Amino acid sequence: MARPDSAADDAPDGGRELIPTAMIAAVATAAPALSGAIGVVLAIVGGLEHDVADTSDTAANAAIVMLVLGVLFWLTWCWWCTVAAANAQRVTPLATSPWLPPAVYLGGPAIAVIGWSGSGDVARYGPGLGIAVAVLGHLAVILSLRSTAQRMRGDHEWFGRLIWVPFLVSVAGCAASWWLSSGLSDDELTRVRLGAGALVAFTQAGLVAATTGSFDRLCRSRIAERGRRGVAPSAEVVLASMFRADR
Repeated sequence: MARPDSAADDAPDGGRELIPTAMIAAVATAAPALSGAIGVVLAIVGGLEHDVADTSDTAANAAIVMLVLGVLFWLTWCWWCTVAAANAQRVTPLATSPWLPPAVYLGGPAIAVIGWSGSGDVARYGPGLGIAVAVLGHLAVILSLRSTAQRMRGDHEWFGRLIWVPFLVSVAGCAASWWLSSGLSDDELTRVRLGAGALVAFTQAGLVAATTGSFDRLCRSRIAERGRRGVAPSAEVVLASMFRADR
């Protein structure tokens, strides 16, 4: 017969386990990677059949799929940040709040949608306000998680790379498109832009995989370290031990 406290004894922190995040991180990584793959296919294969600069059904369908993948990434990244913040609060004091990511990633688009569907001043300022909340809030979420990782004495630089590396790649792609625009046809320029967009997507996917993996490993190592140092057991463990002693 299994002991009543066996599950609690196996947990490194007296019965409190971290919320699994591997599947969430995998989806958040796969979404931009698939979007980049679609961009590569359109740039290489699609151009052999028709002008990729036109509005063909293939390009339109691909654009819809890439839009869906973008929304999927936005939502799963919000989910991962929320769970990561909740896990961090189980490990270290003063960790970032798990309410910040949904407030940013759901609140910003909601404000923008309300602005687009409204009228008067709401329509004039709502979309810009929603976009500003989403963009600036995204930076705030990443920096707050970076600060949390730094507080846990772990590798926090991945969160910084998650901000400036995609930005630099995007700037480089835009600069290349502008520099090549005078010497390329519309079809060739479109291929360059698709390739640059794919590079940004692949970069984002790699950084998301590295950042999420690093933070999750940090949380697990810190909670295991705290368990080895000795943490006050949970009430269930204490009661189970008393029950065994009475017998």
